Amino acid sequence: MQKNIVRDQLILPPTITGAYVPEEIEGGSFYNHIINYVRRNTYEHGDWLWLQNRLTKESMMASEFEKFSKKFAVIFQELGLGKDDTIHLAVGNHNLAYSALGGVWILGGIGSCGDIALDAKSIAGQVCTSNMFRFYKN
Repeated sequence: MQKNIVRDQLILPPTITGAYVPEEIEGGSFYNHIINYVRRNTYEHGDWLWLQNRLTKESMMASEFEKFSKKFAVIFQELGLGKDDTIHLAVGNHNLAYSALGGVWILGGIGSCGDIALDAKSIAGQVCTSNMFRFYKN
């Protein structure tokens, strides 16, 4: 008689000894976690260098991240970005790209990043796979 692999339990599922459970993020979101960390450390130790662009020599202090993120959130909200919307950022090597992502996160949006050095077909592919509902260019 031929055996049935399901009924006769010839293939058994792997034994799970434990599952990874991520720790709860402080503040309820990744953005809030970052901001709480920055605020706490700025209060305790003073402001510090957050980003240093080795190519352009531009820098951003930790306290500036929240300020610029809020400004980007206002801009994105005026463009119609809302919760669960995706914005695709194709930016060069610029420190404000991180604050732009912070602005997206403040609104509950999803940030998708692209490389401006790609050819037009590749950029179009990135835009198509990012589930954007609008496309803006200057």
